[in-house]
Amino acid sequence: MTYILLILITIPLAKLWNKRNTSQKEKIIDIGNYTLRIKPYVYALLAFLPLYIVYAFQCSVHSDYDNYQILYSLTSIGNHELRDPAVYLIFRILSNLRLPFQSVYIVIYFIAFFILAKCIKDYSVDFSMSMTLFITVFFMLGFYYIRQLLAVVIVFYAYRYINTGNFKKYLVLTILASTFHTSALIMLPGYFLLRYRFNTSFYVLITLISAIINAAKNTVLTWIVATFIPKYFGRHEMFRSFAFDLYDTIWILILMLITFIYIFKSSSPAMTANNTKTNQPDCNNVFLRGLIFYFILYFFGRWILEFERFGYYFYFPVICLYPKFIERLSQGENSKSFRTFLNLATYALLILLLFLKYNADTVWNYTSIFHFYLLQVSPYHM
Repeated sequence: MTYILLILITIPLAKLWNKRNTSQKEKIIDIGNYTLRIKPYVYALLAFLPLYIVYAFQCSVHSDYDNYQILYSLTSIGNHELRDPAVYLIFRILSNLRLPFQSVYIVIYFIAFFILAKCIKDYSVDFSMSMTLFITVFFMLGFYYIRQLLAVVIVFYAYRYINTGNFKKYLVLTILASTFHTSALIMLPGYFLLRYRFNTSFYVLITLISAIINAAKNTVLTWIVATFIPKYFGRHEMFRSFAFDLYDTIWILILMLITFIYIFKSSSPAMTANNTKTNQPDCNNVFLRGLIFYFILYFFGRWILEFERFGYYFYFPVICLYPKFIERLSQGENSKSFRTFLNLATYALLILLLFLKYNADTVWNYTSIFHFYLLQVSPYHM
């Protein structure tokens, strides 16, 4: 129930942020002889505050939290168990300052949400929908995979440089992202896949090749692991019967339908690169190419070890692309009422799918660090 309440609180706060950001006007409040000026960025802080409190102050809600706690203890005594240098540096600095383990989550989510807020501000036309998509569709990434979350949002920020063709800046940011999670390196060739326009036959060819390899998934995956990454041999067995998640697939199929309608209705060619350099980058064509690659990966890329880890980099921009879909689909007569209907239907669907997917999981029983400390001092738990 915590996550549903979080969404319901975040939606109006994000809408307020969206409204103030669009107007770019300070809110002026007169209090007696004092004049209080509220800058637009204050509304961004308010929109992210509930999300930050829930995520940064979680406590032993899932196994990753406990594993990071062990790694933090090892780091504090000089053991270098963490392979990602930037994450190790954060752990090391915080442990040297003798701060409690929770400070890791506080710092990492502060950095991640700062970058995410900047991306939503620059890319999205509907902040509340973007934040809802982040909470629901990317629940695992946002709540579990804190290292990769940092890498993904850095790459997401770097998408603007795919759009403008600035490979040097893109390269720097992608390498920076890889210091948090090495999977970000997949986006080095990803630059060329997303930067250039390919015709429909290219995507059909990629789909056919992936489907053929995917049909022999067991053999191909075993050979890849045994040849290139033998340390994963045995662990890769879990991917032999990797089934489609029902609720993820329902969302993906609906998203595919909306995507194809968007392409059909788009007044400009959907795959045309937009090279205009602006302060508000319009990266929708780049996001769209990434989403199409993710569709191919989702259905036919399961021969790739931990394919979902790599897929996040192509899929994550949908949090800002989907609101553009809604905007385009609702153009015409009665556009405002139809857009409201589409938004409400999407909110309801996302909340329902989130509940159905995770309500039986231990993560649904949210516990914060504050609750943990209250139990520690309670006379009934002494």
